[in-house]
Amino acid sequence: IGNHICDFCYSLSSINIPSTVKKIGSEAFHDCTSLKEITLPKGIERIQEKAFKNSGIKDLGVTYRVTTNIIVDNTYKNVTDDFTIKDGLAIFGNKVLYDTTCDSNLNIPEGITEIATAAINHNDTVKRVSLPKSLKEIGDFAFFGCENLSKIDFAGNKKNVKLGNHWCDERLQ
Repeated sequence: IGNHICDFCYSLSSINIPSTVKKIGSEAFHDCTSLKEITLPKGIERIQEKAFKNSGIKDLGVTYRVTTNIIVDNTYKNVTDDFTIKDGLAIFGNKVLYDTTCDSNLNIPEGITEIATAAINHNDTVKRVSLPKSLKEIGDFAFFGCENLSKIDFAGNKKNVKLGNHWCDERLQ
């Protein structure tokens, strides 16, 4: 499935991807806000950057071992790890890649150690974020432009978290 193939398909509500599909391109289902159900093939090998960003998918219910292109040490690299969508967050290993759909209170689960660059940026739904004690790093622009975000709670010590550039608006730092 190619890059941007279904982005902004607001009326798409469910999709069953056939077993012949091995790759889902970058932002393939970006802003498909009505998408609530998706079935991925067991043999999916690659899910590209922000394939399901702001898609409406709350949970996949299954974890897939896939390769994706993520930023590692300021460079895009192909990395293989476990991928799932849980509670409106695309999770790759122990890293939140991006939001798929968020409630006003966003709880990043314990065990997450990193929030990716621009993961939740420009999301006007989020009002409050709770960060887990396990968190070690927040990427550049992770919560930037979240106009209604008024509170960020750190379960651990904020001083022990590497904060990226403009990780949120200055009013919350």
